[in-house]
Amino acid sequence: MSSLLFTAADGIMKVASNAPAFADVEEIEQGVTTAAQRIYQAFNNIVLPIILTALLVFAVVMGIIKGIKLAKAESADQQQEAKKSLITFLIGIGSAILVVALVMILMPTMANWLGVDLSGITG
Repeated sequence: MSSLLFTAADGIMKVASNAPAFADVEEIEQGVTTAAQRIYQAFNNIVLPIILTALLVFAVVMGIIKGIKLAKAESADQQQEAKKSLITFLIGIGSAILVVALVMILMPTMANWLGVDLSGITG
């Protein structure tokens, strides 16, 4: 058992002695910049259109449903409740659109705060 441990430790020491203790800082910075650029491109080209499409479909369907409920309301109480529901829905959709827009606007600024240059990326 102890010879197995010594063999494993010897193998680990050989691998560790061949690996550089500190990697080149410029290579690390370039890797981080490349990763940030790829994440930014993926978000702008894949995730954001999916979010916006889903939001649009949801808004249209729910708007139609809430409008029908308002039109079908028979009493004044039902009409007031449907109106409140429609107003709440519109505020929620407006808030969601605002959040997506803020993320689109602020993402390059946040990247610049982190020292990542996204100016050469087509989004």
